[in-house]
Amino acid sequence: MARKSTSADGKPKPKRVRRKCKAPGCVNRVVQGGVCVTHGAKRKLCSHPGCSKAVKLAGFCSAHGPARRKCDWIGPPDESGEPRTCDRVAVQGGRCLSHGARRRVCNYPG
Repeated sequence: MARKSTSADGKPKPKRVRRKCKAPGCVNRVVQGGVCVTHGAKRKLCSHPGCSKAVKLAGFCSAHGPARRKCDWIGPPDESGEPRTCDRVAVQGGRCLSHGARRRVCNYPG
């Protein structure tokens, strides 16, 4: 049985209501101006010259946006004496999954 989300006082939280497209018979979510992308909402495009991808963050797409934080693991020195580092993207607590970020595990028994 799924848990119900509750507030600090123990009362159930109301479900977040997402607006639906106002085109007749459409069940998609509103993006802009009361309509979905299918019915005319304009999506913001990447600000990088020549790129036509949709914006993810700070006006740029995932390819041109701000750099993602790297894993801060520092390993034993290699042959040249330089400490080894990890090039993967940090997921949680500054670490990648291989170096200590915890995976979210379902707490449903079974």
